[in-house]
Amino acid sequence: MREGQSSSLQGWVADRRVDLAVVYNQPPLDAFLVRPLYTEPMILIAPPGTALPKGGYQIRDLASLPLILPGMPHSNRRVIEHAAVQNGIRLRIELEVDSVALTKKLVKAGVGYSILTSIAIRDEVARGEIVAEPIKRPSIRSSVALTTLREQPMSRFAIAWTEMLREKLVQFMGNENWKEDVVWFDDKQAASRDSG
Repeated sequence: MREGQSSSLQGWVADRRVDLAVVYNQPPLDAFLVRPLYTEPMILIAPPGTALPKGGYQIRDLASLPLILPGMPHSNRRVIEHAAVQNGIRLRIELEVDSVALTKKLVKAGVGYSILTSIAIRDEVARGEIVAEPIKRPSIRSSVALTTLREQPMSRFAIAWTEMLREKLVQFMGNENWKEDVVWFDDKQAASRDSG
């Protein structure tokens, strides 16, 4: 098993250094077979004590905020940039930081705002270390998927590992009392996405 950023993991699958990868926001590429697991909203995080606008943040509000985001080609940055372009806004990037832990520390210290997945910020929000607000109209969603090479059949080990991963995710999310905003893909939905 190896850990890395989604772009690195995709390269390792392509180079056959790993059999499969769990990645965020896999771009559609012919070489990869992508089996979606779930999506979750990306959340704007702000320093503690920040007054939130009435009605929450809209995507156009991002243009005026000093943002701390990962550098390209980080998968979260690609999704956020794509949403900005679709909505005709230019982001104000103050710092490029790939580390989620460092990003949260910088936001907590008042350096700027960031956009992270809901699971990445649960503990800090619960402790009151940062303020979090969903981005609405439209929301930005992050997807998590299993990625393999399309031309390479999965080994028995990879199939067993995939089944174990799905079971563990269901247990974890059941224990964590996740909100309804996480959208699951069951095996049938994933299979229909595979063939499309």
